Amino acid sequence: MIHRAASDTVELVETRGMWIGIEEDIGALLEDDVIHLDVGDTILLYTDGITGSVASEAGMLETRGLTERFQALAAQGMLPAAIVKGIVGPMAGQRLRDDVTVMVIRYSPANLLTSELARPVDGWSRPL
Repeated sequence: MIHRAASDTVELVETRGMWIGIEEDIGALLEDDVIHLDVGDTILLYTDGITGSVASEAGMLETRGLTERFQALAAQGMLPAAIVKGIVGPMAGQRLRDDVTVMVIRYSPANLLTSELARPVDGWSRPL
């Protein structure tokens, strides 16, 4: 999913093909795509273990809960590492049933790393 900084919205990007699997050669199953990013746009890549994790007494996080959490964190201008912490932090102490992988990337050209896009939050004080 992508948080679009200009509109403060989250765009869900459906993946196609197979990213990993038990096949020895998955080359024929892969498809390339191009996604345009504007300055400040933030990408969240994750495995299904995160959406299947328990978020609260209400049940699993699911895509909707992850989207809402990601949008709230990215809209605050948090650094990518702080967004990851905000997403996986509430899962601390849980017994997970699946792998959980989360990666956050923000498009910030080198000359903009000290701008408002990299505001320190919760002790995170360096741009990544």
